[in-house]
Amino acid sequence: MSKAIRLSVLPALDSLEKLAEVLHRLAWYCAPFSGAGLKVSVPVTQSLLEAPRLKEKVLANCPEPFHPCCIDTLNANWEIFDFVADQDGRLEEAAVIICVDHSAAELVLKRYPALELAVKRKEVHKVIIDTEANVFEAAELPETFAKVFPAKREEGVSRVYFSHFIKKLQEQGIEASLLLAPGHSCETIDLSKFHNTTLVVPNTLIGQEHILNHVGPVVAVIGDPYFCGVSRYGGNYRRVLADFLSRENRLFVTQIQYLRYFLQDTPKNLHQKMVGVPTRFEGFPPARVNLDLTREFVCVDAWNVTTSVAFPVACSLGRMLLLAGLDGREKGASAMWASHRAAEHDTIGRSHGGLVQADNEEYYARHEASLAVYIAQAELDGKRPLSLTPSLYRSVMEKYQSKSS
Repeated sequence: MSKAIRLSVLPALDSLEKLAEVLHRLAWYCAPFSGAGLKVSVPVTQSLLEAPRLKEKVLANCPEPFHPCCIDTLNANWEIFDFVADQDGRLEEAAVIICVDHSAAELVLKRYPALELAVKRKEVHKVIIDTEANVFEAAELPETFAKVFPAKREEGVSRVYFSHFIKKLQEQGIEASLLLAPGHSCETIDLSKFHNTTLVVPNTLIGQEHILNHVGPVVAVIGDPYFCGVSRYGGNYRRVLADFLSRENRLFVTQIQYLRYFLQDTPKNLHQKMVGVPTRFEGFPPARVNLDLTREFVCVDAWNVTTSVAFPVACSLGRMLLLAGLDGREKGASAMWASHRAAEHDTIGRSHGGLVQADNEEYYARHEASLAVYIAQAELDGKRPLSLTPSLYRSVMEKYQSKSS
């Protein structure tokens, strides 16, 4: 029997509300590995440790912004948690340290010089789920678990599923891809004219009726960790995704570290339509990018679904690349993108607080620079990128062809 891999939570939790939040969050992200010997040490105060019907009380206190699926997930995986009165939570056995309060956790770690050194050397992983201290909380848990539990089997299966989808497109004689981003201009595109084109749609467009009813092949591309996370919005979105995948000529692609969370919340009969692609980092803007997943099954992480995943998917599926809906963003706009609905932003933000702390201006500038690299590479690869809608992105506008031209 393999040795258990232990996570330790820091610091000790002293309220039922905080315990419920942490357990519902961790259960969701730990669930795919519960059968792999994963154990989580959770230090709590003596009053919580001795509280009658603790499980019942915790399940009844799932945070309101979390999707109800988190309650079922915690109930099914309760046994992975070890509640301990030891305030340091069996730290010396930990492969991963989960920091609920970053400042307090750092004070605890200072009592363990050898462990602190192991963290600095990355021999022991440290994940900060204190959203006041880490704006990337939603991404770091999946990324850390991908290092501790490498997704080699999922990667191999995904490569096969992706190849099969490409073969089906070739048999249908489909050679062009339309990357349809969610900018307002996407609504001006008449999709009935593109029945012989593979439609590649990122994130929020997937539930739109005109997308669901598109007669040609459609690939849903999701690259944001919030869609596979604990929020009500994320859970509702995954149900829309399942409806999308239940139709013919559909495929779903995401980064490999997020795939397992979509799989655990999607009917098994749809899993053969779900693909996870490994990623690597090449700087900002990327020094080089890969737009042919048939040659090298890896995406370059550019911190945006359009560049990181949608571009390489669209270029891999078609000999010609069409673009639409890449409107860009007015300087100083309050929302990240013009298409971002405030209600969605709020429900995600209350579950993953880091989203609302992100610096929109810096993020946008990085994305614009990366987008120029991807378009240039598509040109070099002979994909002849052409934008069907105008854009505030200079690199996209240079490829714009108006209806009158």
